[in-house]
Amino acid sequence: MENLLSILNDAQRQAVEQIYGPVLVLAGPGTGKTHMLTTRIAHILQSNVGCEPENILCLTFTESAAVEMRNRLQSWIGPTAYRVKISTFHGFCQWVMDSYPEIFQKKIGVREVADDLVHALAYRKVIKQKKWEHFSNVWDDFMHQGDVLRAISDMKREHITPESLRAEIPKEKNRLEEDPGNFYKRKFREFKVGDFKPQAKQKIKDKISKMYELADFWELYEKELQKDGYYDFNDMINWVVNEIEENENLRFDLQEKFQWIMIDEYQDTNNAQNAIIWQLCEGIDDANVFAVGDDDQSIYRFQGASGANIIDFRERFSNRKEVVLENNYRSHQNILDTAYECVSNNLGRANSDTKLISYKKLKENEGQITKISLGSRQSEINFLVHKIKEKLSEKVAPNEIAILVRNNREIEELSRELPKFGISISAQISQNIFDNQSVRQLVLMMRIFSNHVNDEALFDLLHSDFIEIDAKTLLELSLARYKNKTTIIQELLTDKFNKPNIQKFTKFFINSRKEFHHCRPAVLSEKLLYESGLAEFLTKKDRLEDWQNIRKFIDWIRAQNQQSLPELIDIIDLNIDLDISVRPDPLPTDKNSIQIMTAHRSKGREFEIVFISGLEDRKWGNTRSGRGISLPNFTKKDVTQGDANEEERRIFFVALTRAKSQIFLSYSQTDFSGREKNPSQFWHELPENIVKEVFEEEDIEMQKILPVFLAHQEKSLTKSEKDILTQKIEKFVWSASSLQTFLDCPRKFLYQNLYKFPRRPQSNMALGVALHEALERFFHKAKIDKTFGNSGKLLEEFNYAMSGQNLPKEDFEKLKEHGEAVLMKYFEQKLQNFESQYPYGYELEYSFGQFHPDIDGIKITGKMDKIVYLDEKKKTAKIVDYKSGKPRSIKKGENYWRQLVFYDLLARKSQALDWQVSECVIEFLTVGSNGKVGERSLVVTEEDRKQVTEELKSCDEKLKNLDFPIVENPTSDSDIDYWQRF
Repeated sequence: MENLLSILNDAQRQAVEQIYGPVLVLAGPGTGKTHMLTTRIAHILQSNVGCEPENILCLTFTESAAVEMRNRLQSWIGPTAYRVKISTFHGFCQWVMDSYPEIFQKKIGVREVADDLVHALAYRKVIKQKKWEHFSNVWDDFMHQGDVLRAISDMKREHITPESLRAEIPKEKNRLEEDPGNFYKRKFREFKVGDFKPQAKQKIKDKISKMYELADFWELYEKELQKDGYYDFNDMINWVVNEIEENENLRFDLQEKFQWIMIDEYQDTNNAQNAIIWQLCEGIDDANVFAVGDDDQSIYRFQGASGANIIDFRERFSNRKEVVLENNYRSHQNILDTAYECVSNNLGRANSDTKLISYKKLKENEGQITKISLGSRQSEINFLVHKIKEKLSEKVAPNEIAILVRNNREIEELSRELPKFGISISAQISQNIFDNQSVRQLVLMMRIFSNHVNDEALFDLLHSDFIEIDAKTLLELSLARYKNKTTIIQELLTDKFNKPNIQKFTKFFINSRKEFHHCRPAVLSEKLLYESGLAEFLTKKDRLEDWQNIRKFIDWIRAQNQQSLPELIDIIDLNIDLDISVRPDPLPTDKNSIQIMTAHRSKGREFEIVFISGLEDRKWGNTRSGRGISLPNFTKKDVTQGDANEEERRIFFVALTRAKSQIFLSYSQTDFSGREKNPSQFWHELPENIVKEVFEEEDIEMQKILPVFLAHQEKSLTKSEKDILTQKIEKFVWSASSLQTFLDCPRKFLYQNLYKFPRRPQSNMALGVALHEALERFFHKAKIDKTFGNSGKLLEEFNYAMSGQNLPKEDFEKLKEHGEAVLMKYFEQKLQNFESQYPYGYELEYSFGQFHPDIDGIKITGKMDKIVYLDEKKKTAKIVDYKSGKPRSIKKGENYWRQLVFYDLLARKSQALDWQVSECVIEFLTVGSNGKVGERSLVVTEEDRKQVTEELKSCDEKLKNLDFPIVENPTSDSDIDYWQRF
């Protein structure tokens, strides 16, 4: 033991040797926390204090941390180490429940721990029990699912119940109403200084109403889980906490058993976990509790963690021994000074003057920190490639180089780009097997096996690399299906597609349905995997990560224990629709690859060289709140009282302190789509006397490898595809919708507007399509029969239109009910006296195709829902377009604005048109909050026309050049993601 103590510095030894009483250790990154904590356990056991291994409880936050600590302790003191209780908080609560079945069996019964799918299904049941004011939505009842379940989980971590939530809401209402930001600070219109802002009053009312509804929802949700035989991990902790609070005998028994309590990463505990510690120390004047933490590394607030824990500890244990560890064994002094200068901008630090001193030999070589601003995201990737290759040439081990980013999307991007330059990467990302390409291909085969006329799945599968059908054939197949109004399988069986690869696939497809129809889903999945050639392809290509995902998928299928394939596909669809992740087993770390991970995931890791990439505003700092439901502040003492970026700054601090010797920070002034970006606030907080800034001339130097990058880009179109597309483009005519599609996603335009690829209609589009079709058919017949006043006819047309939409029965019924209500309101306000509203006449479904309009030779077309003449001679008119939603403003640059400007251009460019456009109007079919059908008009300016004309010319030029680039998707639109991954 003396040998172990001898390698500790004075502060560490002081903490370890304090056997009795409460001890708080504030230990920064790289100060040997785990080593010191393990040494303390060994010291207690080897001191003459009558302590048995069973008397020590050590609580950690991850199972891997518990395993590491136990292994280290075992190497020091032998098998005795396994008698020490080293566990996660959840593991400890499970142990308590298992050890006292006579107490907890009544609560648990035969219930099991719920997984994410169980939670999602319980949510689905509750959301359908009634029409919720805030959580129900006609378009998507599950759009608030993530926010609601996250809020419930957050409250459980704070040791809150629905009852205590309701009790807290009035206090929260008072707090919100007293917020100075809700009052006018200067005279505004009819309002005086000090008047309450009307919009603030409404926001508070909505927030409070939503909190009460959440409490009601939560109670029903818990009943649903219990009825289905489930509970969750957070329940486990709260049950144990409540029982220890109420059951004195249980508390005494646990206190007698665990006389020494240790907590690792104390800053990461939430209120419920803290309550366990307080109960185990309840009534003990000089509790032997030893907490190690660093509030500067508190980066899990989204999991309930709070730096306020350190304040709580100080208040509960006024007689504590407090030790601050200042020696860092990882980083050079420049790195430490930079990290602490940045984090010192946080006002809520537990120890505002905390600094670290680089220990021993690390002082000899000062760390190098470089920041560089690049002109574009492309240049930033070039910079990463250049510097990484430079460091590898200097014999830096690949696994000692890490790129730290803020979110998983950047990992995907870098993982796609860096290997093109021969850089081997190991990406630490929260994967989901249902996102893996090979798993998707196997799922597609199962869908086709279940339903052979599923054109969307079959055509998607035919694009798979393992089937090896050339691009020209696929394009011809899509166009033939579209032209002949047939199915994909019908076209595959024709002589036109009698090619070896297609014959091989078709034979496999037909034989599998004959020979494997009797197999259970798990067996079938393996049959399809091997018989299709996918397994052989993955083996030849050495696709280890794909194999890992496929193995997990087949294991997951077995665990579902489903006897029928349709039932299994329903479960797969539920996981995909509800965004339920199934994680593959992690691959071992590759020592020959550089590491790419998020800053959160890097915690506890260390690397010789760290790149912090994409250091831009709204990514590192000023991020949008992830919480969609406001909750009361249950933490009485919140040390984060500074700016809104306190936690973001701590994440940045963690990223900086992962480096041993060098850090490179970079950001790009524009993204891939050309949008301008600003540097993070933290960029400007870096100390100028330490951090070297690289300027534009070195950015230009990086451009030298741009041709190399372009040479590594995959060709998006084959010559055959280009030949076919060139013919189609010659006849292409632009519409407002096709222009918007190209601007949103050129790839979607390519596949839908040119290739005509099949894809299942989207449910959220079905109602709008049906409403438009119903009005078109109704107006056409009513104009002939003069039956505008017949609401029954309108509903008949709507029901007919809805029957043509590809919708599940449940969605069909819900949208049909909503659509009928919309049309009845619209009928009452707009159709009963339809013709009398337009004394000078009108035109319905007005098409401009007959006028052959063009803009500088670019053909354009369109059809207006309604043209209303404004004078007796019909020389001026307004253009009206219907939208199915509620009224909203028309903002310059958005799709509604662009559509109206396009219509204005159509009218102005049409030959022989004998009327002029006065204004363009959108008529919203759904009534607004005032109960009225709303209109929003736009008087199109010359500047508007110029902008849309330039957009059209730019898109047409790209179209003629067959340029369909990948674009940024800042709103994470699933449809754009789908087509860009296609």
